[in-house]
Amino acid sequence: MASMIDAFRDAFSEKFAYIKFVIFAIPVYFVAHFFMIGQMAMFNTFAPILGILIFGLFTQAIYNVRTNRQEVLTLNPIAFIVGMLKTMVVLLPNGLIFGAIGYYITRYNFPVKDVPHFNTIFHAVVWLICGSIILTSYLAFAKFQSIKQGFNYKIIFESCTDVLIHLIFVIPQWAIVNLLLVGPVAYLYFFFKVPFDHWTFVAYCSCIFVVNVSILGNYFAQASTEFVKGDDSEYQFNTSFSDVTGDSVKVEFKRDLINTIMYNVKNKNNKK
Repeated sequence: MASMIDAFRDAFSEKFAYIKFVIFAIPVYFVAHFFMIGQMAMFNTFAPILGILIFGLFTQAIYNVRTNRQEVLTLNPIAFIVGMLKTMVVLLPNGLIFGAIGYYITRYNFPVKDVPHFNTIFHAVVWLICGSIILTSYLAFAKFQSIKQGFNYKIIFESCTDVLIHLIFVIPQWAIVNLLLVGPVAYLYFFFKVPFDHWTFVAYCSCIFVVNVSILGNYFAQASTEFVKGDDSEYQFNTSFSDVTGDSVKVEFKRDLINTIMYNVKNKNNKK
């Protein structure tokens, strides 16, 4: 079962976690600073670039957790850039297709007088469904970093309902995590009458933003394994023995070796 608690713990326990939070928080801080001082031209220029970079980081975080690597956030620029480019290849077409479908469906209003706010509810349901399809396509891609899986609509349509239901339940958990991370610090600023636009609070929130990338990357890696259907043959001989050593040890089993062992066991049983 995907666990937000495990994702929260792993985000802070990986090697050089706090250094990574500070490094990746620097561009987040400057984009937030541009917005707060009203430099909208700079904000509109760098915010989309930052969004693309964050998606690349997020994609690599899912893949790192999914393949039992020791890090969640990566400092490897090659892996980061490759993940970013692959993410754009998958998200842009799916976002345009299902975003357009959602847009054209929600243009219509149904004259249902007996049900209050029927059209508002209907539009919300349509966007939830379209959003869950886009998210499922992204998770199907991210867990293998396989672009083909991101367009495997058979798996996507089979899994999107589970992803949608799970997403509804994870939102309040995520809100509680952020309340614990930001709430006490925000209360101290409020108590001492320090404005929330002070650079120290903005810098702290920028770091928390990066922490969220690590937490959600870890969590969605778990969710992609549990809720996104598909062929896991790439990893079926990749097992983590954390209970034995206390650390995640990656053990690769070769198919022919297992077949040889099974063959010898059967021969011994037959001789008996």
